[in-house]
Amino acid sequence: MIERLTLEVPDLAASRAFFDLLGYKSFATSCVSAQLCEALGDVSLVAAPSARILLRNNPMQALDLVETVNVQQAGFQTPGFAALELLVGGLDQLAVTVTKSNVAMLGAPSPLSFSEHIRAMQLLGPNNELVYCTEVSGPIPGFNLPVLDHKAGECFVVITAVSDIEESLQFYSSLFGSEPPGVMQSRVVAMSHMQGLNSEAVYDIAALSMSARHYLELDQWLPVPTEKSIDLGLKSSARILCVSLTHESRHQIGDHAEREWQEQNGTWHCLVRGPDGEIFEFVKMR
Repeated sequence: MIERLTLEVPDLAASRAFFDLLGYKSFATSCVSAQLCEALGDVSLVAAPSARILLRNNPMQALDLVETVNVQQAGFQTPGFAALELLVGGLDQLAVTVTKSNVAMLGAPSPLSFSEHIRAMQLLGPNNELVYCTEVSGPIPGFNLPVLDHKAGECFVVITAVSDIEESLQFYSSLFGSEPPGVMQSRVVAMSHMQGLNSEAVYDIAALSMSARHYLELDQWLPVPTEKSIDLGLKSSARILCVSLTHESRHQIGDHAEREWQEQNGTWHCLVRGPDGEIFEFVKMR
């Protein structure tokens, strides 16, 4: 299960206001442990201003916002983690709320190509946070999705742009102990927008199970000429720094492990880095 997502942002107050708009509540707290910061190679994050959003209470899932001055490219402008997909209710009303704010709606609420029971819209927040808001109205064949118990729900998909989808499929299928899914073609409105391409462009994508009900979506990233790309990288953008998962027996960490450590509360932690630099932290109680 996704236990925690760590999001670096250049303006903490702006990100907190953005997620408040989506129906979440944040509170100021120290989010990133010293051991995780050391493993990530950035000890400055320990003292950085931060806030936590509880996306789900039982079991807990948190989105940790950490303010940083690092300049980094926005999601989909380079390979690596690109976007979060949140389960929400009242999608059409949320769209009305968003249109009254300064949040960019990249894709208005619409059904996904493979089922009429799932609708989504894509948002670009003030720090270039890419967030998919998804509403599920019925069963989706082939997917075991979380049940929504309030209008602002958990993150159930992490989207990453990959430089070689076949290589990433092989790596992550092995890591998560999942069957390799088939590759299909789909529009990825957010990637087209960030790359300055036509919104009807299609990409190779695949979604594989990370846990019982959470998924990793791999979107084949295609470089485009610099003059076509929206140059959001000139200013700092939000970046998904790390996705922390509850360690399950099916996970095959093995040789993928980059670093291991134990924290004071007795939890065991392991860091794994994906083919395009994506960082996963696996956590389990001793």
